[in-house]
Amino acid sequence: MLFDLKSRKEEIIGNANGSTFLEISKSKFRQMKINLPHDENVLIDFEKAFELTFDLIENLLKQNMKLRESRDILLPRLMSGEIEV
Repeated sequence: MLFDLKSRKEEIIGNANGSTFLEISKSKFRQMKINLPHDENVLIDFEKAFELTFDLIENLLKQNMKLRESRDILLPRLMSGEIEV
């Protein structure tokens, strides 16, 4: 579903409105048809093929979060001189 919606970004933006920021109403969004494979084996094959990739993405997101936390702890200490490099 994610990849279908991502590929239809321009269509979704075309259905959105708003002057400050674009938003799409529930009724317009509900009218859109989501393209999903009818054969469950296609979904299973897709999951098998991309499982490693999605696991790597999840791992990198976790690492980024830990790095941000470390930065937020260390940066004030470096700036105050509490820690020297």
